[in-house]
Amino acid sequence: MSRRELARRAHTSASALIEYEKGERHPTVPTLLKILRAAGFDLRTRLAPVDNHDEVLAAWRATLPPDRVAEMDANRERFFREAVVVPKS
Repeated sequence: MSRRELARRAHTSASALIEYEKGERHPTVPTLLKILRAAGFDLRTRLAPVDNHDEVLAAWRATLPPDRVAEMDANRERFFREAVVVPKS
């Protein structure tokens, strides 16, 4: 669907959609819902407990000696460089 058609269905302007896409402007929740509905989507949200996993790992990493951090980073880089993506069948 073209941006112009989406704007027409959502009762907004194509220029507003461009500004939203670029992050230059943020739609209100009602406007976002209209755009999503016009595109054939629904917004569903849920409350979940805070996941502080990243903060815990960062605090743990800060306790490590620099050579251990460098070793872990090198291992991570090697893992992703050598990882093989298996195509979906």
